[in-house]
Amino acid sequence: MKLIRVIGIVVLALLVVIVAIPFFIDVNQFRPRLESELSTALGRPVTVGNLKLSIWNGTVAADDLSIGDDPAFGKAPFLQAKSLGAGVELLPLITSRKVNVTAITIDQPQILLLQTPEGKWNYATLGSKSAPPPQTSTPQAAGAPIDLSVKLVRITNGRLTVAHTSGHGKPIILDKVNIELKDFSPTSVMPFTMTAALNGGGEIKLDGKAGPLQDDAERTPLNASLKITHLDLVASGVVDPATGIAGIASVDGAAESDGKDFSAKGSVKAEQMKLVKGASPATRPLEFDFAVRHNLATRAGSLTQGDAHIGKAKASLTGTYAPHGESVTLKANLVGDAMALQELE
Repeated sequence: MKLIRVIGIVVLALLVVIVAIPFFIDVNQFRPRLESELSTALGRPVTVGNLKLSIWNGTVAADDLSIGDDPAFGKAPFLQAKSLGAGVELLPLITSRKVNVTAITIDQPQILLLQTPEGKWNYATLGSKSAPPPQTSTPQAAGAPIDLSVKLVRITNGRLTVAHTSGHGKPIILDKVNIELKDFSPTSVMPFTMTAALNGGGEIKLDGKAGPLQDDAERTPLNASLKITHLDLVASGVVDPATGIAGIASVDGAAESDGKDFSAKGSVKAEQMKLVKGASPATRPLEFDFAVRHNLATRAGSLTQGDAHIGKAKASLTGTYAPHGESVTLKANLVGDAMALQELE
C-alpha cells in the first residue's frame, strides 16, 4: 500500500510539473530563429505566427504560415496556411531548449504554382542552394542550427492553383489536397502520397517515391503511380472550351523521372467525347493506351505508343511534339486498318 501511495504521489507531482511547464517555457523565443532557419533552407522569406506549446501531445503550433515566391514571379505568397503544427521531442526542449522536429502538419494551405511561356516553374528554385538569400524582417539568432528530424510532413485540406504567368487559359484548381511525405531528408528518397479533387469534376490519387532533392526541384528523381477518375475536361480547365473538345476521362498510369527525362505510360478511358464544336457526345467510350517520353530541358518529347480502341475498331497513333512559346507543334502518324464503320459511327 505504501508503494502504491508513493507511486501515486510521484505521478501527481509529475502531472503538476507537466501542467506548469507551458507557463515557464515561452516557445515564441524560438520564432525568429525558426523563421531564419526556414528562410535559409527554402531560399524564400518565411514568416510564422504566434507559437503555442502543447505538453499533452508534444506539439508546437503556429497560428499562420507564409512562404514567399520566387521574386521573378512576383510578390504574392507561394504558400499561405492557417496553421502549422510541429511534433517535437519534449525532453531536449525542456532540458536544453533544443528543437528536434519529428512531424510537421500544414493545415488548409493555399499554394500557387505558376509557369512561364518558356516552361519555368516558380517552385523550381524552392530550396535551391543557388537561390539568393531571402530578405527577412527578423535577424538570425545566434546558436547552433535547429535540429530537424522530420519523420512525417503532412499537408491537409489544401488548395492548389496551377496557372500561366501570361494569364492565358483557365487556371486548374485542386481542392481537398492531402499530402503525406515520410522520412523527409533532402539527401534521401522519400515515400509520398497525394489525393485531391479537381475543381469542376474529377479526383486524383498519386503515390510513389521522390528524391534526393535537386537545386532545381523539377529535376528531382521521381517514381510514382497516378489514378484520375471522372475528370471533366472542360469544367476542370484541362481543355480550352474554344477547341470544341469535351468529355469525361479516367486515367490509370505510372511515371518516372531521372531528373533529365520524364516517361509515363498507362491507359485513358474517355466517355461522352466531343472532338469538334457543335458535335453530339459519342455514345461509345474511347480507350487509349499510351507511352510517352518527355525531355525536361527542351520540353519536347515523343509518343511511342498510342493505341486507340473504339469498340472493336483499333488504330495506332505515334509521333513527336515540341513547344513554340505557348503553342505546341505535333507531328504524328495515325494508322487504322479494317476499322468497321458501325464501330466508328
